[in-house]
Amino acid sequence: MSELTDATAALTALIAHYGQTRDELVAAMTTPADGGQSGDGTVDITLPNGDQIRLQSLMSVIDRTAEAIDVLALNRLIAFGKPGDTVILRSRR
Repeated sequence: MSELTDATAALTALIAHYGQTRDELVAAMTTPADGGQSGDGTVDITLPNGDQIRLQSLMSVIDRTAEAIDVLALNRLIAFGKPGDTVILRSRR
């Protein structure tokens, strides 16, 4: 019976950890760019050994990528633009 009890306890712990990891990954996919525990678009993920790592949320990565693309486009316009070119600036927030 002891082996069955140990196996059941290990399986229960594994299922609980899976649920926690799933919830943390859902948070990483759905947290706004200015959300998360620190308000900077990051979320903590718990590793199987109990250590935690901090990840950028998906929206935070998208927001930063879009900003970088805007900067590249503006630099290209400055470098290669000619008088009369139109620039449209838009706010992300």
